[in-house]
Amino acid sequence: MKKLISAAIAVGLSASAASADVVIFKNGDKLTGTVVELIDGKLRLKSPAVGEVLIDTLDISTFSTDNLIDLQLADGSIVKQKVDSASDGRIAIIGPGGATEYDIAQLKSINPRTGWKGNIRGGLVVQNGNTKSEDYYLAFDVFNRMEQDRYTIGGNYNLSRSRDARNPDSDRVTTADNWRIFGQWDHFFDDKLYGYGRLQVDRDRIANLKYRISPGVGLGYQWVEGPVWNFNTEAGVGYVYEKYKDPGDDPNFDDTDEYVAVRLAYHYDRKVVDNLLIFHNFELLPSVEDPCRTFQVNSDIGLRANFTTNLFAEFKFEWRHDSQPAAGSQKDDLKYIAALGWTF
Repeated sequence: MKKLISAAIAVGLSASAASADVVIFKNGDKLTGTVVELIDGKLRLKSPAVGEVLIDTLDISTFSTDNLIDLQLADGSIVKQKVDSASDGRIAIIGPGGATEYDIAQLKSINPRTGWKGNIRGGLVVQNGNTKSEDYYLAFDVFNRMEQDRYTIGGNYNLSRSRDARNPDSDRVTTADNWRIFGQWDHFFDDKLYGYGRLQVDRDRIANLKYRISPGVGLGYQWVEGPVWNFNTEAGVGYVYEKYKDPGDDPNFDDTDEYVAVRLAYHYDRKVVDNLLIFHNFELLPSVEDPCRTFQVNSDIGLRANFTTNLFAEFKFEWRHDSQPAAGSQKDDLKYIAALGWTF
């Protein structure tokens, strides 16, 4: 990375005549561009010379910004000010009363991720030949990452229907009709360790599942958190309550299942290149009383390709396993999903 930056110094210096943020390295080199953010001791700079680069703050002597930016100090307070260069290892924050110098190490973050953000994805496949069919997919995720708390809400809906077009009298058959919604609150005790509370509700009409309610609490560890990749693990305890529907539509049918479960889960995502992200989620819910026979598995793996800052395409494989499904239903549900999405 240093060689790449050094090779671009001439271009960077020629661009410095225009308005730009400037990073000065400890070896005296300079690189101009736009400071995007600072997370976990890494400053992300978008430069016309080398594109987006991550720079370790240990390699930075000082930097300056052309416009106001949000700076989060060591005590968690956030100030919106312009930054000027200072002596080695320091910056000057320009305030109403003048300039105040700070060690770069005192900056907790730049442009911290506050406020609600998220995305919505949708997919549609329509066939109109020998078979008439429609497949619909809609999903969303919204989250808010603050200094000590993180809130996440998400959900998805799948619907598939088909009919034999060669037989005008044939009935339309629904082959998939399910949805899921969840919410989770994480409270960070330090930079890595957090406690969580979670609630998830599922419904699957084809699998005769009227609803499954799964609340839970536990601990998580955020191994890595940043713009390039994220990885966290979670372990806790939960409660699973399932209510099934009679396949014969008997109104007096009553079949339920409930158990206390251990919850083990992890999330991983990483940017392979600037516009391509891979991700993987896994969740295991084994019963405390009989973990080998009664358990749930929820997992997906996929990739997301960005066309613009907001528009992206997503391709993923999803696997759900219920070791004790409703009578006449399969234990495994597999989905291959392609969708377009919008980030907000």
